[in-house]
Amino acid sequence: MGLWLRQVNLNALLHFEAIARHRSLKGAASELNLSPPALTHSLRRLETALDTRLCERRRGDFRLTHAGEKLRDRCEEIVRGLESFHSDLTDPARFDGVVNVGILDNYRDDRIASLLGSALERFPGTRLALQTHSSEALTEGVVSGELDMGLGLFGPRDPALSYFETDRETFRYYVGNKHTLARPGPVSNRDLTGQSMLWVDHRSRSRTNLKRHVFRDNQDQSMTVAAFTNNLSAAIFLLRTGRHIAALPPSFARPYAEAGEIYQLETTRTVALPVVSEEVVFHARREPPPPLRHFLDQLRVMTSTAAHPALIPRDS
Repeated sequence: MGLWLRQVNLNALLHFEAIARHRSLKGAASELNLSPPALTHSLRRLETALDTRLCERRRGDFRLTHAGEKLRDRCEEIVRGLESFHSDLTDPARFDGVVNVGILDNYRDDRIASLLGSALERFPGTRLALQTHSSEALTEGVVSGELDMGLGLFGPRDPALSYFETDRETFRYYVGNKHTLARPGPVSNRDLTGQSMLWVDHRSRSRTNLKRHVFRDNQDQSMTVAAFTNNLSAAIFLLRTGRHIAALPPSFARPYAEAGEIYQLETTRTVALPVVSEEVVFHARREPPPPLRHFLDQLRVMTSTAAHPALIPRDS
């Protein structure tokens, strides 16, 4: 803290905010229940501490200097912040701040949407920003504080974060309706051998990463990885070509299958399919804004009920 800042007290800033708002010492003094000389003394002390002139006063004329205009804006922010803080203490439902939530593209969980809707109803003044990010960006955003919460699929655990599993789903293999395997009957490992596979995950990958980890040679798989996407809608687009097989979450793929655009393969028990978990992630040691506090409280209630066994808190 600079020496000059120690010489500035909060009252002086509140006095200046009133002076700037009224554009008059007399009007500000009346609001603050102070005498004009006392307010003049407060203004002069503030100007001395800042080593700059904040306003010009002549008979019948009052105007802020450039520095005064900038300080007025900062003082207004301080007043709004203090009033908002007091409102949160006395009536949490009056929260009117911004809640920034990151979500993985194609995230689908109606129960979580319902809990979020309940929180917004409880705090109607909330301004919600819901933005799509990759899994890596969601983690980075919540760790840095840029995001208040993340919704999606997460790989490596960050020790600063807490994770709640909200859904667990076994993927199924799908093909486009033009694919040779788009036919009734079970599909075995032998049927899949040599087929062109579309690799789907939620990572943003560089060309080097794709070569090393996706399109690498000698993979221990019966199918050949010939395409990659990190977007489920793009996966549907590629399946329509009739060239690929992709493992997708049924909750997302079902409407496209019902519309006849893609076909779910009936695999035998010998075919291994991935199981993935959708999760809510938030900072373990940072107090969330009131709407998300309400959301997380409701999430914990849901977690503790037998009706939702998939909601499992995971250690960071």
